Amino acid sequence: MVDKVGTQAVPTGIQYLYSPSLGSHSMPVRSVTYGAGFNANGNAFLAIYGWTTKPLVEYYIVDTWVASNPIPSNATSLGSITVDGAVYDLAVYTRVGLPNLSAASPPVTTPTTIQTLYSVRRNKRTTGTIDISKHITGWAAAGYSLGSIFDFQILSCHAYFSAGNCSYLIEDASVNPPA
Repeated sequence: MVDKVGTQAVPTGIQYLYSPSLGSHSMPVRSVTYGAGFNANGNAFLAIYGWTTKPLVEYYIVDTWVASNPIPSNATSLGSITVDGAVYDLAVYTRVGLPNLSAASPPVTTPTTIQTLYSVRRNKRTTGTIDISKHITGWAAAGYSLGSIFDFQILSCHAYFSAGNCSYLIEDASVNPPA
């Protein structure tokens, strides 16, 4: 089931804020068409966020951001891909700790090595279609694959010590497995 409308205020001083809208256990890869109102200052971004298990891999497909690019400065660049005429920068960040997720199946309660994959659009936008399968293909071509079970995918507004608001409408979310 897809929640077609979501609104989320981004309060000042919040560490991280997620706005679930595509969540589903063991879901397939999909394309998501959305429109968003995104008005924030500080570090904030609008993205598809998700994770897989077997192995545990987090991923972000970022369409817009403010203040600073959400790719961590110590991440490893994986080059770039062009998706539907737009360039996205790819990166991987590996850390030991707890993942940024709370509903993993099974729950992750002890520190573990976590790979987080990023695909960040250079020409920012707040409306369009994100073909998740093309980003997965780009990461795979760079030598990084997601796990075999898709546990969660959300269209999300993330903020780190920011103020503002984010609202979105998911116009379509369809199954689109990678080739």
